[in-house]
Amino acid sequence: MPSTDSAEFDFNVIAFRSTADAVGDTSTSRIAVRTGLNRGLVARLRNGSRQPNLRTAARIAAAYKVSLDDLVVGLDDLAVGGQAA
Repeated sequence: MPSTDSAEFDFNVIAFRSTADAVGDTSTSRIAVRTGLNRGLVARLRNGSRQPNLRTAARIAAAYKVSLDDLVVGLDDLAVGGQAA
């Protein structure tokens, strides 16, 4: 079975920033504290220079209590357990 860390999808930077902004997390530091990610990674995710792996995207979604589908595009095309999702 393919690793979820290498799955292809696009992280929606605008949705990520809007989600964080909606709860007052307007700085890299505040997002890092809420998600448990390091500030450098958060900065690269916020400016779109880095795509998270699926595990990190799921961690962000959980921290903000939103669906993973709210933050990524292309999950519908991933195989789950060898079956098309």
